[in-house]
Formats: sequence, C-alpha cells, structure tokens
Amino acid sequence: MGKTQDISLGGVCFEVSLGPGIPKKIRNQAGKISLLLPDGEFNADCSVVRVSSQAVAVKFLNFHGTDRKKFLRSFLETQVTYLTKLSRLG
Repeated sequence: MGKTQDISLGGVCFEVSLGPGIPKKIRNQAGKISLLLPDGEFNADCSVVRVSSQAVAVKFLNFHGTDRKKFLRSFLETQVTYLTKLSRLG
C-alpha cells in the first residue's frame, strides 16, 4: 500500500517503504494492482519496471482495448479538467 505519485494510461508510480534488499527482489516481477479511485476500484495486471526503497513504478499489462482502460482514461480526463480550471484561477 502506498501513496500515488504519478499515474497514466501506461502505469503508475507510488510511494512505499521497503526494507533493505527488497527492491532487487521485486524488479521485473509480474503481479496485480488495485487502485482506489473516486468512481471505484481499478484493477490491472502489471509488471514492476522501477523500484527503490521509496517508490515502485509498474507498467499495466493486458490493458489496451478494455473497459479498464476506458475507466482509467475517464478518471485521468477529470484530473486534467480539474487542473485546467485551477490554472485559470491562478
């Protein structure tokens, strides 16, 4: 469990606290990820592409052309709209 740093249609990077030696063990490993988004839970197969003792980045697998991609795209579009509105205020 960790706090999301960055999310896109390609994958996600999130903050973690890992013990020494764990990062090397999980790099390139496949798994499943669940993200709690405002409109529901997003689940995807993933592969660990980058890891440190503070963050893990995963790439989504078997994802394109699915309803999960549409769900995530919809969430990301709401975030872009929100940021656009904020930038107009500043």
